[in-house]
Amino acid sequence: MFNLLQNASDDQTAIGACVLTLAAASFIVFVSFHLGPAGQKQRNRKRNAFLTEIPSESTVETRQPHERAA
Repeated sequence: MFNLLQNASDDQTAIGACVLTLAAASFIVFVSFHLGPAGQKQRNRKRNAFLTEIPSESTVETRQPHERAA
């Protein structure tokens, strides 16, 4: 790994550093969004959407007891 860095030109090292910096910045934005208020609102919306999909008791068909033949 260090041998690769020693053989790289200044331009290649600068491009590699820029790529690593962009990846680190993207990770920080991703984490801060999900931990911040916007991410919490999105998580609450998903949870509320899931809860509204659960059928209520009025829409669930109730089973009628089987009549026993004599």
